[in-house]
Amino acid sequence: RVVGSNPSSCRCTLWLCPLATHFPLLTSSKLLNTDLAELISKMRLAQQNSVTSLRDDCVRNMLAAAHTLALDSKNLLDAVDQARVPSGPGPGTEKRRLL
Repeated sequence: RVVGSNPSSCRCTLWLCPLATHFPLLTSSKLLNTDLAELISKMRLAQQNSVTSLRDDCVRNMLAAAHTLALDSKNLLDAVDQARVPSGPGPGTEKRRLL
């Protein structure tokens, strides 16, 4: 299985959001998949150079890629939250308020 090859994971929540918010969500999802692929390549490079003098630089690059992935993950979650706000309360929220 190729990592990041399942774009439907983001699309499963799109029907809950207004149509105008679909583009930012898909863009954020694609960026996240790109960052994940970059992190994987940096991890492989760090593993290949684990016994060489390039080890420290490779680990530093890997950690920078992981940081970028974490920031973009937060941006995707923020985009999903913003997309859900205008659509109003979801199903079942009335029951939760009563309990």
